[in-house]
Amino acid sequence: MRWRAAIALSKLGNSSPTAVSALVELLSDEDSDVRWRAAIALSKLGNSSPTAVSALVELLSDEDSSLRWRAAFALSKLGNSSPTAVSALVELLSDEVSDVRGRAAIALGNLGKSSPTAVSALVELLSDEVSDVRGRAAIALGNLGNSSPTAVSPLLELLSDEDSSVRRSAAFALGNLGNSSPTAVSALLELLSDEESLVRGRAAFALGNLGKSSPTAVSALVELLSDEESLVRESAAYALGKLGKKSRDVVAAVAQWIERHQDSEYLGHGIDALWVAVVEEGS
Repeated sequence: MRWRAAIALSKLGNSSPTAVSALVELLSDEDSDVRWRAAIALSKLGNSSPTAVSALVELLSDEDSSLRWRAAFALSKLGNSSPTAVSALVELLSDEVSDVRGRAAIALGNLGKSSPTAVSALVELLSDEVSDVRGRAAIALGNLGNSSPTAVSPLLELLSDEDSSVRRSAAFALGNLGNSSPTAVSALLELLSDEESLVRGRAAFALGNLGKSSPTAVSALVELLSDEESLVRESAAYALGKLGKKSRDVVAAVAQWIERHQDSEYLGHGIDALWVAVVEEGS
């Protein structure tokens, strides 16, 4: 009944001091199910008052590991990037449970507070022994938007990680950060030939977001329009469309590809790329 009452309060959307106070009190309930549902309810109400934030920060040290990461999630949803909240989440990055470390990283990234302390802690997490943690730390860095060498250099190294999901996350992060240095572009271009299709697709997507058009990049992306995997072809079409907004050479290259592949089953992806480049971005 107690956790159902917490859910009901969150659905009502009433973030009055009375409602928040009642939910904060439930964060100390003896039943862990009640505690985590109260935390989620608080995050949905969106009340980032000092009372709510302080109680959630305290929950970050709960004995139940699932409570710790749910409290981190709730804090990120509230959007409170106060030094207290950020500091507590940074501390959680060294939790003994890998799932908590990874989710705390995502929470930090969602807060968008690119403090030197947060960036440094996330960069350190890129070397975590658990691949899922490395990947989540990369995504978090990409969301923070810090494109300093401190963040970019280790992300570039991660493009050659043994785990394909980590390589994919690193590519995503680099695309988000917008660092179009020759080194970053070259590393992403190399990833276009990765054995894993999801990695190839994410690398293409990242190149499109970087907006750095070169004959080499265009040629490699055009080639991907015939990739055996649909997701890769779609990502290549997206990237070419984005690049075509800045360079008419891309439009010409895609048009030539279409002309040469009239009978190809992948023709539609070339047309999609041309449409985005010439008519409307994101169509």
